[in-house]
Amino acid sequence: MRLYEYEGKKIFFKYGIPIPEGDVASTTEEVIEKSQRIGYPVVLKAQVLVGGRGKAGGIRLARNIDEARDYAEKIFREGVKGIAVKKILVEKAVNIVQEYYLSLTIDRSNRKYLYLASSEGGVDIEEIAARKPEAIKKVYVDPLTGLSDYHLRYLSDELELSGDHAKQLQNIARSLYSIMIDYDADLVEINPLALTDKGFVALDSKITIDDNALYRHKDLEESLSSDPREFTEEEVIAKKYGYSFVSLDGDIGIIGNGAGLTMASL
Repeated sequence: MRLYEYEGKKIFFKYGIPIPEGDVASTTEEVIEKSQRIGYPVVLKAQVLVGGRGKAGGIRLARNIDEARDYAEKIFREGVKGIAVKKILVEKAVNIVQEYYLSLTIDRSNRKYLYLASSEGGVDIEEIAARKPEAIKKVYVDPLTGLSDYHLRYLSDELELSGDHAKQLQNIARSLYSIMIDYDADLVEINPLALTDKGFVALDSKITIDDNALYRHKDLEESLSSDPREFTEEEVIAKKYGYSFVSLDGDIGIIGNGAGLTMASL
C-alpha cells in the first residue's frame, strides 16, 4: 500500500523529521484559505500516486492569491497523467541550498535493510544510478543486530557532512529506520531532502507499506474503503474479509491454495 505525500509527512512529523508548514485542501477555496494562512509563496502539490508530478504540472509555485486560484483550478480540473486529483497539499515554499536523496528499503537478496543516499537529490534515484552511479552511497543494516550509531556516522561521512548538519541527517536516518519497523514498510524515501538555511527539511515523502501487514494498521486499512488507491474494488473487498485476491484479465476465476504457486501455474 502506497501512502500519499501528505500521509507520509504526517508520519515524518510524528517521528521528528522536519517538514514544511502545510495543510491539505480538497477544493480551490480551501487552497486559497490555507495559502493565505500559511503565507505566500506557497507550493501546491497534487496528491496522486504517480511519479513525475512536477513535469506533468502537478506541482506549482504560487506567489499570490491569483496564482493560487488559477493553479488549483487547473490541477483539480485536468488532473495529473490522467489521474483525477482529489486533494492538494499546500506548503510554505522554502529556500533550498542543496537537495539530497535519502531512503531506506529492503535488499531481499542480501536479507538486509539498505540505506541509499546521495548529495544529488530532486531527481529519480534510477536517473542518478544511470548517470552517476558513484554518487549513490549505500549502507546495509542487518535486521538481526539492528541499527547502530556507526551506520549513521558512515552515512553522513559519505555525504561529506559535518557538525550540526551531520547530526541532523543522522537523526533523520534514525527516524526512517523507526518508521520502517513500526509501520512494516518496504520503502521510506525522502526526495528531495532539502538543506536550507535552517537545516534539513523533507520536501517530499514516499512510504510503501507491506500489504500483508495492513491488519496491524487498521487506520490505513480502513482508508482503502474510501480511497482504494492502486487496489481494485474486488481486492479491497477481499482484504476486508481476510482473503488474497489478484485481479486478472478474462472471465475465469481461480481458487488456489497459494498465490505464488497458483500464479506460477497460470
